[in-house]
Amino acid sequence: MRMPTSLFAWIVRLGLLYIFFLVCFVLGSIAVAGAMPAGATSEPGLVSTTTGLLIIAFANVLVVAGLILSSRWKGWKLAISVALAYYGAVTVLPQIETWYFLSSTTVSPGLLARLFVMGLPPAFLFVPLAVWVLGKR
Repeated sequence: MRMPTSLFAWIVRLGLLYIFFLVCFVLGSIAVAGAMPAGATSEPGLVSTTTGLLIIAFANVLVVAGLILSSRWKGWKLAISVALAYYGAVTVLPQIETWYFLSSTTVSPGLLARLFVMGLPPAFLFVPLAVWVLGKR
């Protein structure tokens, strides 16, 4: 009887983290809301934009949860190290490519700075909360 309760608790935890990740992503997106170029559209993909965002959010939550749960570290040491690694991998590296390849065509310096700000809430709000929710405090 203990397993279903434990499984239910993990599903609730991951669900809460998923919702909080989406909130943090939207908070970060506010930074670039007014700075996007007028004709900036992306190519249509296999899924709609909303479905793509939900899939990427789910993948990010699972990866961060996996990193946190498999770590031997705990507390602020774990939260800060995972947050810095997440920010570096998800924000800094792609924006370096943006700066190198697109700064002369479509991305202004002001937009580039805002793209760096966009990654702050998921990294530095979501990751510490995930450490707490997953019991590694």
